[in-house]
Amino acid sequence: MKNSLKLSKEEISWILYDVGNSAFVLVMVTAIMPIFFKDFAAKGVADALSTAHWGFANSTASLLLAILAPLLGTFADYKNLKIKFFTIFLGIGLVFTLLLTMVNEGQWRLCLCLFVFARVGWAGANIFYDAFIVDVSDKNRMDRISANGYAWGYIGSVVPFLVIIAMIMTASEKSGVSLPVFQTKIGFILVAVWWLVFSIPMIKNVKQRYFIPPSSSPVTESFKRLWQTLKEIKKYRQAFLFLIAYFFYIDGVGTIISMSTAYGRDLGFDITLLIAVILFIQIIAFPFAIYTEDWQRCFLPKRCC
Repeated sequence: MKNSLKLSKEEISWILYDVGNSAFVLVMVTAIMPIFFKDFAAKGVADALSTAHWGFANSTASLLLAILAPLLGTFADYKNLKIKFFTIFLGIGLVFTLLLTMVNEGQWRLCLCLFVFARVGWAGANIFYDAFIVDVSDKNRMDRISANGYAWGYIGSVVPFLVIIAMIMTASEKSGVSLPVFQTKIGFILVAVWWLVFSIPMIKNVKQRYFIPPSSSPVTESFKRLWQTLKEIKKYRQAFLFLIAYFFYIDGVGTIISMSTAYGRDLGFDITLLIAVILFIQIIAFPFAIYTEDWQRCFLPKRCC
């Protein structure tokens, strides 16, 4: 694969999936769903308690993925299994996102159960999506492709977000309700549709190039390879330390993403203000995420060495 600025069909398809799945993070994890949960599903529950429930639900989803991820990763090494696992978890995420429209006022337990499965589906699909980077690009282009995925994911997710905000704000002005339930649930459907549409190129165009031959006992072999990896990773000290550091770093980032709006509501911040701040962050993140070495070569003066 040539190291040119032109993106291949596989690379574009990989980037487009981030455009689709980022809408789930923005709407269902960060901005709208926490407010829907606290103001509608958990109506009547004390603010501090509902926020705690929301935090426990997000932690549960993360714990389930942490347990499943290593084993799923070893299974995905077999031929054609990576795309199958990706599609399965994508389906789980989409179905449970749509099922969240069935939640009624006060049904906070049901809401959290559905949300946990939706988030597990989203995060599980991401495991295999991230693993496909080696199949769509070579090592000289991975940084550029990954940066483009992040960047276009930030800016692409703003499109359905703005539509949902417009529906919510228009209905709120007419009814005086802070978060109109019907329009919010329509927003959940829009997220699922947006996510599905931008998943199609990924499913259609991205193929698994690197794999191991099928095994007669894949479960046993997967556990053996997982154990071997755990034993050998200590030999690579820098990589081992990086993984540990990244674990604690990204957990903090994830906590901020999932809990910021819930805490903001407890502190009395207006919905409009919270949404405006989140929208501003999404737009600002785009140029800084896409700022790769290629942009430096294009726009910065040449330096002598």
